[in-house]
Amino acid sequence: MSGIAEKGGGTFQGIKLLLCENPLPPIEEAIAAAQAEVPHSNYYTEPYSAPLRRRISEQIGVAERLIHINAGSELILRQLFDRFGQQVHLLTPTYLLFPEVARHYTETRLLPENDFAFDLAELSIPQGTTLAVIVNPNNPNGGIFDMASLPDLLRRHPETRFLIDEAFIGLAGQSVAHWVPEHPNLLVTRTLSKAHSLAGFRIGYAILPETIADEINSHNDAYPLARPSQAAAIATLQHEDKIHARAAQLHDWTEELSAQLRSLGVRTYPTQTYFFLADFAPHDAGKLAANLRERNILVKPLNDPMLGPGYMRGTTRPFVPWEGRGIEIGVGSGRFAAPLGVQVGVDPSAAMPAQAKLRGIEAVEGVAENLPFADGSFDHALVVTTICFVDSPAGMLTVFAQARNKDAIPCQNH
Repeated sequence: MSGIAEKGGGTFQGIKLLLCENPLPPIEEAIAAAQAEVPHSNYYTEPYSAPLRRRISEQIGVAERLIHINAGSELILRQLFDRFGQQVHLLTPTYLLFPEVARHYTETRLLPENDFAFDLAELSIPQGTTLAVIVNPNNPNGGIFDMASLPDLLRRHPETRFLIDEAFIGLAGQSVAHWVPEHPNLLVTRTLSKAHSLAGFRIGYAILPETIADEINSHNDAYPLARPSQAAAIATLQHEDKIHARAAQLHDWTEELSAQLRSLGVRTYPTQTYFFLADFAPHDAGKLAANLRERNILVKPLNDPMLGPGYMRGTTRPFVPWEGRGIEIGVGSGRFAAPLGVQVGVDPSAAMPAQAKLRGIEAVEGVAENLPFADGSFDHALVVTTICFVDSPAGMLTVFAQARNKDAIPCQNH
């Protein structure tokens, strides 16, 4: 059983930077599709989630027969390790499940002095390896591998199965799923938990050689997903353009957080995802995590003895809610509202709203104590370097309380 620290945090109500969960909620189409299926939950789905298999087949360009679906990719990974995990070769540091479920393993270390980058053309597979595992993008550092060397590795080691875990491929990297039909020793696993924000729906799938897919499907539950989960998955895969746009925004936020840590003297490493590795040495990451927990912030020390006690994996989260209609009070030129996705702004200056409009903000002239909007117009507000300039901060908050749809986020004053 994997460590509770990796699995826990579901009921934690503070700032969660522990797991590799997507900080953004499912897209609206996924939520609506899941809600529509709830009244029909007295019925099973189609056997083996056939509609979802069709969608994945069309999207990747492989036969439906090669696709296996289950309630989360961890179940699939355990199935594959049960069958082929007698002698495993890992690129470490890696997803902590793999050393746990491998019966025996060897490793190629990814080095911090190389920013955890590695050329797969230089990968040496020990004799007798039954399963070689490559996580792309890699967890826990978020870097990607150039997969151009994989076909050569597959040909040179026909007795070794290569498992490519593409849990985060929706964020970055080159997928090799479409290569499976050409290589009988290539296995690819994926999840909709990460880039697609469906962790709570538990949807994983694999693209496998025909004989392996047939064997696993024939020994699996014919109804692996609940109806709402299947509906949410299909709806999400129909809107990959939204997923790609969100991934880009998440990476931007991650780079901002990483830069802020570097300004404090923390060593951070390159990432293409919404999580990254940081070295807080000479501070102990475990003690730092405990101190942050007392401040209602949940983070995860890496606990890799070969790297040292300072390493921690961090994830990002949006500064303001991603969904809903927001307003920046004191928008100025839109410098903060635009990158944070706040759509509307108000400013007492006659000139500033025009500049904010150039950044795509719906900006108007007005004052905080008398917002020129109808009641119930907004879901959240952003206030940056403004409270000190308003005549009545209490009046501003009272007026916004009347203009909001739901509870506002705490106002930020820097």
